[in-house]
Amino acid sequence: MSSYLTVSEFTKQLKNSAEKLFSNIAVIGEVSGFTQHKTGHWYFSLKDDEALIQAVFWGTNNKNSFIPKEGEKVKVKGKLAFYPPMGRYQIVISSMEKDGVGELYYAFEMLKERLEKEGLFSKTKKELPKIPKKVALITATNAAALTDFLKIAEKRAPFLSILVIPTSVQGKNAAKEIAENIALADSMSDIDLIVVTRGGGSIEDLWCFNEEIVVRAVFNAKKTVVTAVGHERDTTLIDFVADRRAATPSEAAEIVFTDKSFFEEEILKSQAILFHTIQNRLFHKEMAFEKFEKILKTKAPKISEYKNVVDSLKNRVLISFMNHLRLKNSDIQQIKHDLSQLHPIKKLEKQSFTLQNTKQALEYAFEKTINNYSLELKEINLKLDMLSPYKMLEKGYVAVKNSENRVVTSSKSVKSGDTLFLEMRYGTVEVVVK
Repeated sequence: MSSYLTVSEFTKQLKNSAEKLFSNIAVIGEVSGFTQHKTGHWYFSLKDDEALIQAVFWGTNNKNSFIPKEGEKVKVKGKLAFYPPMGRYQIVISSMEKDGVGELYYAFEMLKERLEKEGLFSKTKKELPKIPKKVALITATNAAALTDFLKIAEKRAPFLSILVIPTSVQGKNAAKEIAENIALADSMSDIDLIVVTRGGGSIEDLWCFNEEIVVRAVFNAKKTVVTAVGHERDTTLIDFVADRRAATPSEAAEIVFTDKSFFEEEILKSQAILFHTIQNRLFHKEMAFEKFEKILKTKAPKISEYKNVVDSLKNRVLISFMNHLRLKNSDIQQIKHDLSQLHPIKKLEKQSFTLQNTKQALEYAFEKTINNYSLELKEINLKLDMLSPYKMLEKGYVAVKNSENRVVTSSKSVKSGDTLFLEMRYGTVEVVVK
C-alpha cells in the first residue's frame, strides 16, 4: 500500500523534478503585461493563442539592447522555477531576442496605418473649454481611474459638475458600449467636454480602445474629447484622434479643470482695474477743480477770500468719496469670499453685474457731487460779481477820487481849486472844484 505525501512534500518533489527536467529551455511567445521594476527586474507573461506562462528577467542578468513592447514576439532562453508555497511556476530568463511582431501588435499597426491614410488622425483638434459647465466621465464605476480623477477634480474645482457614465472598459462588448456612451454624452446639451479613461493593463486589457468603432466615435464627436487610458507608456488608437491625451486619469483631471486659484486671481485683477479707473477719474476731477479755481481768481479779485470754502468743499468730496470707496471695497471682498464657496459660473456673472453697477453708481455719485459743488461755486462767483465796484460803474455811477487816489465820499472833504478825478466804466475825467 502506497504512503501518502503531504502537500509540501509533494510540491517539493515536483519542484525538484520540474526544475531538473526544464533547467535549460527555449521558448517563443508574445509579450504581455510588461512591467519594469525600479530595481531593473522585468516582469511579464509569454503567451500564444492557447496558453500563458509568467516570466522574469533579473536586472543583474539583463544585458539586452532593447526593451520589449506589448504584443511583441520574443525568443527567450532560461530555466523553469517553481514556487511551492503558492504552487506557481515561471521562466527565469537568461537571454532574450526579438522574433517578429505579435498578432495584436500587428493588428494595431495595420488599423493605425489605414485610419491614418483615411485622415482620422490629422483632424483639427478642438480647444478645451476654460470653464466646462459639465463634464461627462466615461469609465468603470469600480475602477481606480474613477477615484483618481474625482480626487483631483474635487481638489481643483469642487463647484463644477461631473456626470459619470458607467461603462465597461474591458471585455468582449466593451468597445460597443464605449462608442455608444461617447455618442450619448455628445448628444447631451449641457455637456461640453467628454473624458474617456481607465487604468493600466496589458495590450489585451486595453484592446477595446483600439477598436475601429471606438476610434470613429471619438472622431465624430462634436464636443471636445480627452482620453486617459492606461499608464504613461500605454498608447491606444483613440489617443491619436482625441482632442487631448493625458498620461493618467489624474493628469486628465488637471487638464480639464482650471484650479480655483485662477478665479481668485481674476477677482484681484478686476479689483485692481476698478481702483485704477477710480484713481484716474479722481485725478482728472482734481485737475478740473484747480483749473476752475484759476478762472475764478482772474475774474474776481476777492476770490482768494473764499479759497478756504473751496478747499473745504473739495475735502468734503474726497472724504465722501473715500468712505464710499471703502464700502464698495468691502463689497468686493465679500464677493470674493462668496465665489470660493459657490458655483463660479453664476457667481461670476452676478459679481460682474455687481461690479458694473458699483462702477456706475460711483460714477453717478461722483458726477452728482461735482455738479452740486460746481453750482455752489457759480452762486458764490455771482455774488462776488454783484459786489464788485466795477458792476456799479457799468450802471452809470462815477467813482470820485482826489489827487492822492482816495475815494471822495463827502463834499466837505474838498475845497475850491482842488483837482478831482471822475472814474467811469470807460475812462477817467479830470475836473477842478470851483
